Amino acid sequence: MHFAHLTATGHGDGNLATWSHFVGAIAGRPTPSQIRNPLGEPIASNTNDFDCAVAKVNLDCELVHLDENWGRLKAMKAKYGVRVKITDPGLLGPVLIASEHETISIDSMIEEFDLERLDDYMARSRAHRLQPGKMAP
Repeated sequence: MHFAHLTATGHGDGNLATWSHFVGAIAGRPTPSQIRNPLGEPIASNTNDFDCAVAKVNLDCELVHLDENWGRLKAMKAKYGVRVKITDPGLLGPVLIASEHETISIDSMIEEFDLERLDDYMARSRAHRLQPGKMAP
């Protein structure tokens, strides 16, 4: 339990109770509440005024790696334009692709353009490293 010592000078009795409750309510909250996308980027965060984070979240999305997907991603963007969103945080390799299309899901787009999902890419990379002579000493 947190206690606040506040004087009533200049605040009045009613405000003192409000301030005491306010200080007790915010004490010990060092990190924000956030909604993050699969890349780890914040989509929404609470503020000092509102103790909740609210956002419209598109769940029709998937992570893919740029390796061997560059040309396919360009072709997908050329075909679907604003109906597909590609988010590149930089410095990582993976990108988030999301369907903004009313009737075509991201799974359908991935199949149409033969994109390799990030999990499959990572599994393939790990398997490659385990082959004799492939792993660095």
